[in-house]
Amino acid sequence: RLGGKGYEEIARAGGGIVSTVAATRAASREELVASAAKRLSGLTREGVTTVEIKSGYGLDLETEIKMLEAAGELGARGDVRVKRTFLGLHALPPEFKDDRAAYVQLVADVMIPAIAAAGLADAVDAFCENIGFTAEEVDYVFSSASANGLAVKLHAEQLSNQNGAALAARYQAL
Repeated sequence: RLGGKGYEEIARAGGGIVSTVAATRAASREELVASAAKRLSGLTREGVTTVEIKSGYGLDLETEIKMLEAAGELGARGDVRVKRTFLGLHALPPEFKDDRAAYVQLVADVMIPAIAAAGLADAVDAFCENIGFTAEEVDYVFSSASANGLAVKLHAEQLSNQNGAALAARYQAL
């Protein structure tokens, strides 16, 4: 971005979110906690009392759980209230580049029920954009979130109009 490239151009070239996935998958929970604790320390010194920590940089069940557990550990320290959001539809992981439907189904039918059953998230978020996921894909995931007792949030209409705002309204998104 500092070199003048736009968000969409970077994402289409394999940068951005997808470039962070490998490092997040390789990190231990302790490393994630330590890294985030440094950033939280600065926020609490400024008076912040509540933060939202989103997953979405693992894009597989094991790493998403690891991220949400790390966020929970930070909240348990008592310095700041932590709200956890599962962002499974953040980007398409490389191993699903040829099967979007299978990834969306994994998020809705496996990840959300497991995360909800373990009490690891307060809400589910998604990225509804032309470089992200369609409104139909998000609708499927939001249906699972609702069925599993999780509120929803949505990144939408930043780069394109996929009618995500209407979808968010239909689900009474936060």
